[in-house]
Order: sequence, then C-alpha cells, then structure tokens
Amino acid sequence: MIPNLSLNLGSIRITPLLWSLIIATILASFSFWRQLKEDYKEEVIFKITLFALVSGLFFSRLLFVLLNLGEFGLSFRNFFTLNYLNNFYFAGGLVGVVLAIRWQVKRNKGNVWEVLDALVISFLCCLILVSVGFFLTRGNRWDLVYLGVGVAGFILYSLSQKNYRSFSWYKSGKTGFLFTFFGLIYSLVFLGLAFLKNDALYLYRFLWLFLALASVGALYYRSERDLKEDFNNLFKGRTRFHPPASESR
Repeated sequence: MIPNLSLNLGSIRITPLLWSLIIATILASFSFWRQLKEDYKEEVIFKITLFALVSGLFFSRLLFVLLNLGEFGLSFRNFFTLNYLNNFYFAGGLVGVVLAIRWQVKRNKGNVWEVLDALVISFLCCLILVSVGFFLTRGNRWDLVYLGVGVAGFILYSLSQKNYRSFSWYKSGKTGFLFTFFGLIYSLVFLGLAFLKNDALYLYRFLWLFLALASVGALYYRSERDLKEDFNNLFKGRTRFHPPASESR
C-alpha cells in the first residue's frame, strides 16, 4: 500500500508525479545540453530544447484528445483544461519532440541524426523518473515494469553506444543508429505492454506499430545497405544448399 504523498496548496494539488516531471525535465534538458555543447551554441541548444518541450506537450495532449473525442468533443477550451497530469499520450509527445528537433536543427544547418542520438539518454531519464512518479502517485505495479524497462535501456545504451560502428550489419557506422535502434526496441516494448495490459485503445497500439516500422526503415536507411544486394544474398542463401546426390552402387 503506497502512502499518500500528495500535498494540497489551496486549489493546487502537488503529487509525486508532478515532482518527477519537473526533475525529469531538468535532468533531460541538462543531458541534452551536455551531449551537444561541443558542437552547438548554447542559445541554439536552448531553442531546440524549448521547442521540443512545447511541441512534445502539444502533440501528447493532441493525441490523447483525438483518441478520446467522445469525452472531450471538439471544444477548444477542453483541449487546454488539464484535470489530470496523465491526460497525455507518450507516443504523441515523442512524435512532437522529433518534429520540433528536425525543424530547429534544419534551420541551424546542423546534423539532425546527431541531435536525435543525443535525445536517447534524455528519453531514458524521463521514462525512469516519470515511472517512479506514477507509481508513487497511484500505486500501479505496471509503472514498475516501465521503470525496469528504463533501467534496462541504460544498460543496452552503454553496450551499444561505443560499439555500434563495428556492427557488420550496420555498414555505414553513421550517427542515427542510437535513435533509430532504441526507437525500434521501445516501440515494440510499448506495443507488447499495451497488449499485456489489454489496453482497449487499439489505435494507440497501431501507432506504436507504425513507429516501430518507421524505425526499421530509418535504421536501414542510415545503415546504407543495398536493398537489392540484400535480397539477392537472401535468395542465394536459400538456394545454396542442395540435397546430397545418391551414391552410385
């Protein structure tokens, strides 16, 4: 049984989830800045971070409203009425962050894939801290599963960050591997968890499936593999083995 750790300050209710969101935003922003400070000016990193946060919140809320139109309707006022901090969908926020980063980095003529790779650690920080906040707020054991997934992500990151350029199947060794690889892994993980939780929002499952497929395409694109060559090698592998000829008597 989780004790009630929420505080009421007048009409404002301060929950562990709110604190975790604040801390996650600070740590994620610091991590993002730390990884980019050698290649980008501080004001550029600040703009990218600010636009990413605003866009992430907007698209996260937008997806929630679109998938719950029966409750919200088409009221513009309802869109900005935040009764609960969990009235957001993480997948929408992720899409919003990526779109904002792409827009801002292109404007500053930077390397989009390099910046997206720097986003992975920020994502893992947010996943862990927000999972803790949700668990302390509502005591749902599923939130501990997401916490474990986040911790496992840090282990996987440490194993792949310095070694992915030596992967034989990732021929180019270019930046973009971390973002596309983790995008694929976590899209599949969240899709699987949605099925295990028996989430009734089937459209939300399809969104995770779409993001997984998009990650596969982006990962293959960044690897600079030749599709025709890979297909030829696949079919050659299937026809390489022949049944042994019968022995002559």
